[in-house]
Amino acid sequence: MATNTAVYGLYKARPNVEEAVDALKLGGFRNTDISVLFPENQASREFVQEKQTKAPEGVTSGPTADVPLAGTSGVTHPATGPVQGALTGALLGMGIPSDEIERYGNFVVKDGRILLSAQSHAPDDATRAKEVLKQTGAEHISSTVEKR
Repeated sequence: MATNTAVYGLYKARPNVEEAVDALKLGGFRNTDISVLFPENQASREFVQEKQTKAPEGVTSGPTADVPLAGTSGVTHPATGPVQGALTGALLGMGIPSDEIERYGNFVVKDGRILLSAQSHAPDDATRAKEVLKQTGAEHISSTVEKR
């Protein structure tokens, strides 16, 4: 059975996230391996254009406007509403375990943090991703193994 590991952490500032994404790409991670969840819409739209990640697909309206209905790797997800519904799906899609959804969602929605997740396909990739997140200033770095 193949496994992937989602490595994720929280950032206070966009420049650190940009540095992390660039370092992950230089380290061999693909755009589709990297997901970023912003607390506001404008920052995410600019980031999508600058970093050439895929645009969010399947958006909804209301308090969680522009949050994809299902989390998809390689996209940015602006979080503007309560930690429920589409935001929960986005966090699950980023590899956040169900028992950590509310905690990490609150960091984004209530504290204005930026969540970055990198999907690794080999044990060495997970180790490198954790190191990149650490070196670029991420907090609350964690990982979870996903069996496929």
